[in-house]
Amino acid sequence: MKSDVESRPASLPAWSYLLLGFLAPIPTLRPGEANLTWFDVALAGMGGLLFWRGVPWRVPGHVVAWGYVMVLGFLMAALRAPDPWSAAMHILQWAFIFFVVVPVTYSAFRSGRSLQLVVIGFILAMTVVGLYGIYEVVFLARPYRLYRYRSILGNPQLLAFQISVTLPFLIFFIKQARRIVSNRLVSAVVALYTLVLSGILVWLLAYSLSRTGAIATAASVLAFAWLDSKGGQPASEKRVVQLALVLTFLAAGFVVSREAEITERVATRVEASLAWESPEVADRTVVWQEALDGIDPTYYLIGVGPDNYHNISQFGRKPHAAFLLLLVEGGFLVLLAFIMLLAHFFLSTLAALRLKSSPVFRDFLVAAVASMVAYLVIATLNTQSIARFYWFVLALGLAAASRCFREQ
Repeated sequence: MKSDVESRPASLPAWSYLLLGFLAPIPTLRPGEANLTWFDVALAGMGGLLFWRGVPWRVPGHVVAWGYVMVLGFLMAALRAPDPWSAAMHILQWAFIFFVVVPVTYSAFRSGRSLQLVVIGFILAMTVVGLYGIYEVVFLARPYRLYRYRSILGNPQLLAFQISVTLPFLIFFIKQARRIVSNRLVSAVVALYTLVLSGILVWLLAYSLSRTGAIATAASVLAFAWLDSKGGQPASEKRVVQLALVLTFLAAGFVVSREAEITERVATRVEASLAWESPEVADRTVVWQEALDGIDPTYYLIGVGPDNYHNISQFGRKPHAAFLLLLVEGGFLVLLAFIMLLAHFFLSTLAALRLKSSPVFRDFLVAAVASMVAYLVIATLNTQSIARFYWFVLALGLAAASRCFREQ
């Protein structure tokens, strides 16, 4: 692979970008029982298309280097894994992330048009999630009475995480609608539709009762608003973002408050989460404590192997913290590589935001940074690390940052 140098924008069919954007936030779309999604298949197909079209294969050098270190650390840890098969399957997924997901994404998404198309794909995917949520919650027999709404994604946490990570890109699209669509009336309708969709997703977030998702969503929205306010765009554009955020949360909050049962459930969960001795808090703290001082210290040097923590835990489950999980399963080397990958992303994108670049790339960078802020919260309070969607967003942000540097 070549190092990251200047390259021409990828010339690929528009549908390929839309397809990836649509498949990325819905990891439950799987061909059969394989630990593989249609997004993975489409991304591999995109790699073949890049090769066939002769598009230069570019990779961010720091990401690949730390990716190698991470895979190497997991390979060392797998030698002592109680379940070598699970460890091997996880290593293959990590290899796929660093050798396919990041390089293909970074090579392909080099133009403003391609970035806009993938965001449209995100909107289409979350439209499916939103419409399915309306259908289940409003028109069926109130499935959220099973305590937490699971959605088409099959998991309340996963629903909340996808909302927190995609919401900044929906706000990006609201800002960019008038540039993407030439007709002013149509662009206004598109922006209004995206705004309504954002409100629906925040409404569904309440039904998921996900504490991590709620904190991650709040963090991403605040990060977007703060970074957006630092730009040199006209005051009218800043007001559009501020108004969109206020309307989204006010409307969603109003709709939720009309349903007494879910309002009571949200209030009860918040109250329990604020009580340190409650099971809502203890379900995390006891496993955190075990990971910090209740296991063999040698695991901090050479881990127990990926996807093997539950084999050494007295609770039989993983700690709700990706940083702790990676430390125990992969050792210090893996955790260091993971932290350096995130640090490289934020240093690169924040540096690019200081440059004078086109509104499309600057707004997209703001959305990507806000999205990864949401992921930082998720990684701190949950085990999410191997899901390809987060690394897809990371590579998108780095690709946009690279383009901003090349414009100077």
